[in-house]
Amino acid sequence: MRAWVGALLVFVGVHGRGAGAQAVRPATAVRSLVRLDAVAATNSSVQLGAGLIVPAGTYLRTEWVAAAGAARVEDDTRMAGRVDGLVRFVIDPFAESRRAVHALGGVSAMYDGVEWQPRLVAGLGIEGRRRGAVRWSAEVAVGGGIRIGVAARRLRPNRR
Repeated sequence: MRAWVGALLVFVGVHGRGAGAQAVRPATAVRSLVRLDAVAATNSSVQLGAGLIVPAGTYLRTEWVAAAGAARVEDDTRMAGRVDGLVRFVIDPFAESRRAVHALGGVSAMYDGVEWQPRLVAGLGIEGRRRGAVRWSAEVAVGGGIRIGVAARRLRPNRR
């Protein structure tokens, strides 16, 4: 009986190492993005942002975005801004389809023209096909209000 257990452990160990060496490794290149968002909230705003995309696996991308714009506070227009830390789950990481849905979530520090406030963010988006070195997407999210935005991400060929 011990011989069978030992043989099984050796078999699993040898084949387990071989499979790991053949696994697809995620791309680690940092990429850039720009985005334009409208935030419908008590103090609604329009913000233009820029950020970095860091792959966190085959299906996950982390995005770090800083944005600034204008907010409407009562009858006054004030400066607004935010800093986001988001994770995007992409359904089609190898861009095998022309369009693909993604989910996103994370945290945000938002300045609405009055004060800074922490927010949780969750949403959905759809990415189109590649145009040159850029892939465009449209997103809807909640977090500090309803966010509707477009993003242009600079990505590697055949990746989302």
